[in-house]
Amino acid sequence: HSTVYGSTKSLMDWQYLAGAINKLKDLENSISSIYSTKENVLIEIHRITHRQFTWEHKPNTGDIAIYWKIFSDSDLKRLISNEIGITVDELYIISLALLGSFLDNFILWYPPNIQINGITKKKLAVFLGHFCKEIDELNEVLKKELQMNDKYVYAFHSLKGFPLIKININNRDALICPIPTLLFRRITEGIYYEICNAPNFDNVFGGSFQNYIGEMMQNANPNALVYPEAHYGKPEKSTADWVLSDKSAL
Repeated sequence: HSTVYGSTKSLMDWQYLAGAINKLKDLENSISSIYSTKENVLIEIHRITHRQFTWEHKPNTGDIAIYWKIFSDSDLKRLISNEIGITVDELYIISLALLGSFLDNFILWYPPNIQINGITKKKLAVFLGHFCKEIDELNEVLKKELQMNDKYVYAFHSLKGFPLIKININNRDALICPIPTLLFRRITEGIYYEICNAPNFDNVFGGSFQNYIGEMMQNANPNALVYPEAHYGKPEKSTADWVLSDKSAL
């Protein structure tokens, strides 16, 4: 909420950055002292692990491969394309290109000079329509989401949903990505929340995940037999999703 012009202090100066972070931590501690009690201390510890451990899992190519594999199932691929407006491959090409850019640059002038086959400014605009907001609009949303209670550091904030921000810098339109890790999560685990309300989502996503698990089981156990789900009887019943069999056990 700082003013844009006229200030003599800058977060680019370490002492002011450290001071701002310490003040935020002091506020968090003050709030915790009000809401943390002997009765709920174990619940609080449980909440802290969910909040902190996620940052210990760093973005990696394995996560990209897993989610791309799951989302590339034919039925789920079609559902994602219908909901977002671009294909799964285009989604990942655009997002990885943006991630690569923001790892080296804080600002990407908009519209960018796109030199990727099959990716157009129109497709980029569709992508940004789902993962980007204007800075003034995002500021207003973030203010409304702020909770000065026991949810202060736990409440959802829309930078997770919109990790890309449109901003005007020196009278030029630009994109920024303050926390690239949030963009990475948005296009991996975050895609789930983009499509979870779509018609027939449960069956489509469940089937894709089941197929993925089966393929991984077969690749990881080349000397075992892997049996897929079977259907039998009237009314029809189903076996377990997968059965793994070797000489010692099922």
